[in-house]
This record gives sequence, C-alpha cells and structure tokens, in this order.
Amino acid sequence: MKYLLSIVAGVLIGAASVLVHNLWPPFGLIFVILAIFVGIRLVGKTWGGRAVRIFATFGWTLVVTRAGTIGNGDEILILGNNIGNFFIFLGLISAILATLAKA
Repeated sequence: MKYLLSIVAGVLIGAASVLVHNLWPPFGLIFVILAIFVGIRLVGKTWGGRAVRIFATFGWTLVVTRAGTIGNGDEILILGNNIGNFFIFLGLISAILATLAKA
C-alpha cells in the first residue's frame, strides 16, 4: 500500500510542479526544483526506505513526460523554452538526488 501511495504522492508533486514551474520566472522554477527535492524526501521520511522514493520519482517522471508531449488538442504544458528545458533537466536531477540521498 505504501508503494501505491508513494506513486500517488509523486504524481501530485509532478502535477503541482508542472503547473507552477512557468509562474513568475525564474522564481517559480527555483521554488519547484526545491519542492521536488523536499517532496520526494518527505515521501521517503513518511513511508521509509529508498524504494518508496524510487516509486515517487517514477510517478513524478510519468507526469512530467506526459505534460511535455503534445496531446490530442495540440496542447502542451511544458514548453520547449529555457524555463521548460531547465525544469525537465533540473527537476530530474533534483528527484534523483532526493532518491539517492541518505535517510
């Protein structure tokens, strides 16, 4: 059950970060990168273990991948500008660092 909840938490972190990353550049991006790190660390602290953080990172990655691709109505939530590219790159680095950090 904790693995399912960690995926849901990762999806929620991903959805919130996608919606906020382009708000007030560059402060929204900085806030989101820190929130990704803290959020995945809190998932690990709440349910314990590195495996839970891996599942949360997986959930975050699913949302960001879907938000970065073109949908049926030609909508896209992560643009291919500097903010969007930095969000994907630094967000993934932040999620990986949060996953690999010691408990």
